[in-house]
Amino acid sequence: ENSEIAQQLSEVRAQLASFAMRVPKQSSDRLRAQHNREIDNLTQIQGRLTRQLMEEKGFSLRTSEWIPYDTIKQGLPDDSVLLNYKRVIPAKFDAKTSKYVEGPERYFVWIASPGESDDVSLVDLGEAQVIDEAIRDVREQIDADSKPGAIKARGGEFKASRPVYSKLRKLARLIYDPVADKISQRERLIISPDSNLWLVPWSALKINDGETDDVLIEKYVIRLVHSGREMIASRHHDTRSTQPSAPAIIADPLFGPVIQKDSPTDDVSDEGTNQEARLLFEPVPRLPGTYGEAIQVKNSIRARTGVSPVMLLRDQATEAEVKQLQRPRYLVFSTHGFYLPDIVDGASEQLSTFGGNRSSFVDAFPESLGPTNPLLRCGLLLSGCNVLNTTSDDSEDGVLTGSEI
Repeated sequence: ENSEIAQQLSEVRAQLASFAMRVPKQSSDRLRAQHNREIDNLTQIQGRLTRQLMEEKGFSLRTSEWIPYDTIKQGLPDDSVLLNYKRVIPAKFDAKTSKYVEGPERYFVWIASPGESDDVSLVDLGEAQVIDEAIRDVREQIDADSKPGAIKARGGEFKASRPVYSKLRKLARLIYDPVADKISQRERLIISPDSNLWLVPWSALKINDGETDDVLIEKYVIRLVHSGREMIASRHHDTRSTQPSAPAIIADPLFGPVIQKDSPTDDVSDEGTNQEARLLFEPVPRLPGTYGEAIQVKNSIRARTGVSPVMLLRDQATEAEVKQLQRPRYLVFSTHGFYLPDIVDGASEQLSTFGGNRSSFVDAFPESLGPTNPLLRCGLLLSGCNVLNTTSDDSEDGVLTGSEI
């Protein structure tokens, strides 16, 4: 059963996600500062509740406590390997000046396997700028492929997929190929990314140079973790309470229209809060074809598992219903996804949605406004997401951010 702390944490995460998706219509230094203070306050509360919950479960979050890899390795499943990626600023000691001279940032990966006999390996992946550019190329290609008519214009699905697979292969050469031989005998990859590596579509990495599009998820079972410390928690976790439940399919959400206010602006006093806000994306279109897809997937999952999936379709495909699901064995989303792009030098790029809709990012969206947490800058869109309700603190806004999953 969820403790009171767990319930409070869930509510705060929902409030934080909902607030982060709105920005004041009246853009001023005072409102931006107030908006950021609200986000910071909720973030601090979230951190405090997370620590309390982990302590309640018997897990220590004291990051100052050094945990050797031998301890972490004891928590790894027998058929797994931990890939602990880190972005590092290397420095060399200059004897002439008696100072350390920093070099270009680089990515490294520590490779740890279960068992006492296996040593931990360290692999230098190269300069971070090169890898970051490869990640950006993949994201931009995915964005371009989501435009209406892109697949048809390129001559069909196979030809249209060539550019993105080419860029996924280039990225894989940088972050997967250098470790491939060291992990080839394992069945499970436990990946702890760092920095921009959190933006990598790991499951879709193309792992060969041939004509076949072999991807990482076809070779390994993949799990992402924040750090190796989670392996210690997993070792002590009681698996009896975490058995998977029935599969679930979410499809054809009713996103709804945008509700326009009668008055475009409200008077805002220095002490008051601006009740006029706008979402960080424009309305997204419905995806009616996903209803039929869900029925077909339902039959496939039922044949595979012997269990009929929970079907959350149309007006039932809500954020509240999704949050009620507890560890479904299979979870299928057929909806729009989004990520907020990086903001460089205060200039806003476009918000991307993976459904063919190119929405404009909030005009002249300042760098000082909006969530900086990557998990608040991405998510899935569900029923009601097009409806902006600024008169209620209802956190079920139809936007399921990464922080809430």
